[in-house]
Amino acid sequence: MTSEASKKLRVSIIGAGHWGPNIIRNFHENPACHVAWVCDLDPVRLQLIKERYANIEVTSVAEQAVTDPTVEAVVVCSPTATHYALTKLATRP
Repeated sequence: MTSEASKKLRVSIIGAGHWGPNIIRNFHENPACHVAWVCDLDPVRLQLIKERYANIEVTSVAEQAVTDPTVEAVVVCSPTATHYALTKLATRP
């Protein structure tokens, strides 16, 4: 990780479906942020993200994206019914 990247807010984004691509793009274009992870259950979505943003890690396992100790913020843009469980997973004691 470069010193410039280490100064940026490291973000994991959960959900690359309906709103996900817009959220990913906005965080990616924000000079104060680095999208570290994108998580989605659809492998086709993850492949599209990886093709567009080679420096973003992708996973279908939410725990991997939210428990990375270098991640400072988690954005949940998955279906509403999943928000509570994902937010609880991302909450650190």
